[in-house]
Amino acid sequence: MSAFTNKAKWAAIAAFSIAAGVTTYLLFLLPASMTQYSSVLDLTVVEQLNPLFYQLYTSVGMTILLGLVAIVIMVNSQSQQVNQIAEFQVSDQHASDSDSEGAIKEGHSDDFYMGEPEEILSSEENTEAVFNQALSQVCGVLEASQGAVYQVLTEEENQTIELLASYAYHLPEGDKVTFRWGEGLVGQSAKEGKVLNIDTVPEGYIQIFSGLGKATPKHLLVVPIKEEAVVIGMLELSSFKPFEQNQIIALESYFGKLALKLSNNDNVSLQAAKL
Repeated sequence: MSAFTNKAKWAAIAAFSIAAGVTTYLLFLLPASMTQYSSVLDLTVVEQLNPLFYQLYTSVGMTILLGLVAIVIMVNSQSQQVNQIAEFQVSDQHASDSDSEGAIKEGHSDDFYMGEPEEILSSEENTEAVFNQALSQVCGVLEASQGAVYQVLTEEENQTIELLASYAYHLPEGDKVTFRWGEGLVGQSAKEGKVLNIDTVPEGYIQIFSGLGKATPKHLLVVPIKEEAVVIGMLELSSFKPFEQNQIIALESYFGKLALKLSNNDNVSLQAAKL
């Protein structure tokens, strides 16, 4: 309902209420007014007309009462319609949010699409090759400058985190990157099982090498790769652009589907990864 129509409706209700009040007041004064405006009628004659007045009072009163009831019904009906519209809008918004959340969890978004991890698993490559391909695909979609996947290794009671796959990662040949449990950002994120999203990376902490020289990305993301709430790997990405929350959720889902490849040392089928 437009604002003009709404104002006109309330103006009509107000006019009816005023008119009803004035009519009631005039009817109340009618017997006395008749004796004032007519020399023929006196109080005795007017009293003889009381039955007629009572009928008139009853008729007008019922008319006013019916009008007020109609107004109340109309106002309540409009209020219910407004509430139903509001509830529908809220329900529609919830459905839209649910659809959006579901799409994000599957690695989809209006702004990016990482692809299906099942496609990589179906290639039946070894673990390192699978995660190298996944990193290349994800870094390309998110415009990340550098990426790494680490595997959690357990020897007796000691856990270490060792570099498994990388993207645009500068590492001298023969060198290994290994963190102890709780050591550095990767080790701490693994220990806590929580995502680290850092937007102020110190100068020189990470370096991207290219033909134009080297630069330090300002944004670093560290994501635990989990299998049934157990951290079995780590994902590390750096970028010159900030990482959004929906991207982080999609990354957790995407690499969560690849987690079996880490825990089973290549002995995982595509069907098992889908479960």
